[in-house]
Amino acid sequence: MSKYILITILLLFSSITIVGQNNDSDIVIENANSSKIVYRGIQNKIKISVPNTDSIQVFDPHRGLLKKDKQGYYYINCTTEKAPKKILEVKLYNSGVNTKSKSIKFDVQDITRPKLKINDNSGHHLKMYLTDLKDAKIEIYFPNSGYLEKYFTIRKYKIKIGDLPTVIINGNKITDETYSKILKLGIGGEIQIFDASPKRISGNITSCLKSLGSISIEIINKR
Repeated sequence: MSKYILITILLLFSSITIVGQNNDSDIVIENANSSKIVYRGIQNKIKISVPNTDSIQVFDPHRGLLKKDKQGYYYINCTTEKAPKKILEVKLYNSGVNTKSKSIKFDVQDITRPKLKINDNSGHHLKMYLTDLKDAKIEIYFPNSGYLEKYFTIRKYKIKIGDLPTVIINGNKITDETYSKILKLGIGGEIQIFDASPKRISGNITSCLKSLGSISIEIINKR
C-alpha cells in the first residue's frame, strides 16, 4: 500500500512542478496564425495581455522596449532572425510598480514560398469547369501562413490561352474579354497563368515575394 501512496505523491509533485515552470501560463496572446509561432522575414502582428494587471511592458532582448499601435498590436520583428526561438520579456505593473516579469517563447519558422491560386484552387496543374473561369479571381496562396494572404493582391498577370499569343492582364480577375477567348477554346483546352505581380495592400509586411510560379488549367466541362 505504501508503495502505491509514494508513487501517487511523486506524480502529484511532478504535476505541480511542471505547472510552476510554465512561466507564461497567464499571458494571453492573440496571434493571427498560431499563438506561439512567428515567421522570419516579416514583422508579426500580435496582441499581448495579462489579466488582473494594470499595465505591461514588452521587451525584445535585441531591440528594447516594444510599442503598441493604436489597435493594441505589437510588431515582433523577425526580419533578420536566424535563431529557432524568439523570447520576449513581459514586465507586469500594478499601481505603477513592477510586480513581476515573465517571458514568452515563440517558435520561429520560415514562410513557405507563396504560390498562385484561382478561386481558392491551388496547385500547378488544375482541372476546372468552363463556367468557373468566368470572373475567376487570381490570388496569392501561402501554404503554411494563410493569414498573410490578406496583405497582398495581384496587380497584373500573364495568361496564355491555347495557341494564342500571351497577354498581360491588369488586375486580379479573368476579364470578360479573356473569358470570351476561353469560351472559344472549349472543353479540353488549356490555359496558363504566370508572371503574376503582387501588390501589398495593407499590413506591416517587409518580406520580398519571390516568383509565384504558374498555374496550368485544363478545361473539363460546362457546369
